[in-house]
Amino acid sequence: MDQVKVALAILKKHHFWVLVVIVVIVGGAVWAMAASDLAKRFETRKTDIEGKRTAVLGIPASPPNQKLVDAIKKRDGLLKENVLAAWELLYKEQKKNNPWPEELGEEFLMVINSLGPKDEIPQRYRETYLNFISSHLPRMDDIIDRRKPKNAPAGTAMGAMAMPGMAMPGMADPGMMGTAPGMAAAGSDAEMAGKTFWDDAEMVKQGFTWGDRVPETIQVRTAQEDLWVYEALLRIIKNTNTGASHHYNAAVKAIEQLQIGRAAAAAFQQSANRLKVSGSPTGGGMGMGAMPGGDPAMMAGDPAMMAGSPAMPGGDPAMMAGDPAMMAGGASAGAGA
Repeated sequence: MDQVKVALAILKKHHFWVLVVIVVIVGGAVWAMAASDLAKRFETRKTDIEGKRTAVLGIPASPPNQKLVDAIKKRDGLLKENVLAAWELLYKEQKKNNPWPEELGEEFLMVINSLGPKDEIPQRYRETYLNFISSHLPRMDDIIDRRKPKNAPAGTAMGAMAMPGMAMPGMADPGMMGTAPGMAAAGSDAEMAGKTFWDDAEMVKQGFTWGDRVPETIQVRTAQEDLWVYEALLRIIKNTNTGASHHYNAAVKAIEQLQIGRAAAAAFQQSANRLKVSGSPTGGGMGMGAMPGGDPAMMAGDPAMMAGSPAMPGGDPAMMAGDPAMMAGGASAGAGA
């Protein structure tokens, strides 16, 4: 008891300092608890706000209107249908206007029309086409009433020669050779007949020859497509000269070059290079001519092979080009005054 009384007396004597210690301890504990709670609430709110900010930033600046999206898809579908209908119409027109020549015979025509675009043409029919094309090429001169020496055998001394199966119309460029249109075809003393000079005719025709070698299927199909294009261009020139009785009054007096496909593209690039700053070296090389009889490996990328056509029965109408002259990517021709 005496010890308790002594402790109480000491506590009573120093009660101020005891209370100060108790207040400090209790205050510190309360502050720590409050600070911890506030920190947790702060982190919770921060995480919530950042999450909502991220969600807002993820919204497109101009969110599409679903009705607009549906309308565009509907219009796009109608456009596809219209384009397909146009392709089919153009395919039918091309097939009607570009039939395989009847001279090939009924059996050939029946077989070729029954084959798909990637089917192999039997060798006997490729031989038939080889024989046909050699006799058909001189008729190209008749379309435009080609001007050449009277009684000259077809295909003789009428322009620079080319290797079989590799036409090079670019080599007959009068601007490069320094000759006037028609000079390659006319001898100084030869008596001439016909309306229109065709300087690179023999080189164009050489592109349809394979010597004694039977052409591959792709060569036959591509050669026939090129033949359609060349003859279409020649008929245009013929129609332009309608009414002319002689060379002197023909609207088109000379064809310097007749090029299609990659040959026309190369000639165009060559001409563009010549139009660069005067005095600068030209960057273009010789334009390669049409190669209907070239190596099949060289056919890759030929515009004439990129579309289905009567030469490739069953071709996709969606890949068709309407104008025959556009099948090979265009043509290049020069007319003398």
